[in-house]
Amino acid sequence: MSKAITIKNIPEFLHYFNNGISEDQLNNLEITNLYARVCKGRTPEDVIYLTNSGDDRTCFLMGADGLLKCLQLFKKGYNNLSNEEKHDTSLEFFHYLGFEKKFVTLKLESGFKYELMLIDKNKFEQASKTTIEPADWSGVFTLLEELFPELYPFILPHRQALENTSFETFQKEANFDFVEVKIFGWDHPNYLDGKKILLKKEELMKKGLTLFEVRSFFYFEMGMRELFKGDGFTWTESGERGFREYLTGNIAREFIKDDIHVISLTM
Repeated sequence: MSKAITIKNIPEFLHYFNNGISEDQLNNLEITNLYARVCKGRTPEDVIYLTNSGDDRTCFLMGADGLLKCLQLFKKGYNNLSNEEKHDTSLEFFHYLGFEKKFVTLKLESGFKYELMLIDKNKFEQASKTTIEPADWSGVFTLLEELFPELYPFILPHRQALENTSFETFQKEANFDFVEVKIFGWDHPNYLDGKKILLKKEELMKKGLTLFEVRSFFYFEMGMRELFKGDGFTWTESGERGFREYLTGNIAREFIKDDIHVISLTM
């Protein structure tokens, strides 16, 4: 039986990812201080930030359970796989993240490339001056106060109602489709983010925000889309619970280039 292994930094993770890991080692493995994100883009401009857009204020990450699944799937070692095996295993990993094969294939055919970005939590938080929080309602409000201190007092009173109201309820109440508005962008009258709210600060001070406006803000500004439940886990459209997920501020890679490592996935 192998002794317990603790992976606590990027070089240690890369050693097992690239060279392989045994079942016995996987069964005695703990991963700490590391987070990751799958990124995609067609041009260098698409991957300047942690997400595809500098307009995003927040970014979702996976933690130890997602990285453990990654090592399990690539246990033969990434460097030991054929290109076909790399492609197929990456697709399997994406499935666990909620990216279905059809979606990924369409993106690949249109010229997108995929990356796995590894993040050292301690170094990242020091360099970025932001924290990594569990993507449950408690973590969301911690990050909200950090990133949007002016809006926090107006949103906080709605916390309990947010936790008890499904997104489906808000979509039924809306006279628009959230996805269509997101695609249209900031100029759509129903697109609501922090900038638009603060442009009407006098009205905000008088009336505050409605619960619907708050959920719209979370959808467009903080990336909490249809499948976000606030329990700290990812969910698929079919109702399967996935990995634990985390939330942090979206910043340019150049400010944290020494605290991350990007693996270009062969697909």
